[in-house]
Order: sequence, then C-alpha cells, then structure tokens
Amino acid sequence: CLEGRPPWYVLITTALQCTIEQAGRLVTAAAALYYISSLYLGVDTPIPLYGFVLGGVSGGIILNGRYRTLELVAKISAGFLVLCTATVYLVKPVASPPWPTFSHLKLPKVPGSLS
Repeated sequence: CLEGRPPWYVLITTALQCTIEQAGRLVTAAAALYYISSLYLGVDTPIPLYGFVLGGVSGGIILNGRYRTLELVAKISAGFLVLCTATVYLVKPVASPPWPTFSHLKLPKVPGSLS
C-alpha cells in the first residue's frame, strides 16, 4: 500500500495518525472520569484537567520505564470494562424491538436481467 512512498511521508502520516488516535482515547477516558466523579462523587472538575492528569500519569509511567505497572493498569482497566459491560447487560437486558421497526430492511425487488 505504501510502496514507493518516501520514508518521511510514512513517518509523518503514522505519527499524525497515532497522535490523533491517542488524543481520542485520552478524551474518552477523561470524559468517563468526569462523568463518574461528577455523578457519584459530586466533584465538578473540568474535563481538560482530567485529560492532563491522565496524560501526565501515563507519560510518567512510560518515561520512568515502569512497563509492568503500565501492563497491570491496562489489565485492570480491561477487566473493569468487561465487568461493567457484563453488569449492564445482566442488570438491564435489552428487549428486542418490535418487528415493524425492521420493515425498512426488506430486500428490494430486483427487475429482470439487464443483458
């Protein structure tokens, strides 16, 4: 796909893509922390502050070479995500929508061959 492209092009596009993806993850995590802290703890801290704190803590862990700590945090976060997903599914199961909701999904009738 990138054959024949100069190395600087690949480097710049990859760095830009990774930066944008990481920013999206950081904003999502900050928004989740904001929601949890404001709803359950009553703390009204701006979302950018959560983003800066999360980014600083994550950067500090990586820059100090604490990869085992980073791996442990990632495993705990993934486990928490699985636990929350299962809890939401079990506590409030989603009822299937009524059949008329799917009426627009019927296959269209195709006229005869054009050849």
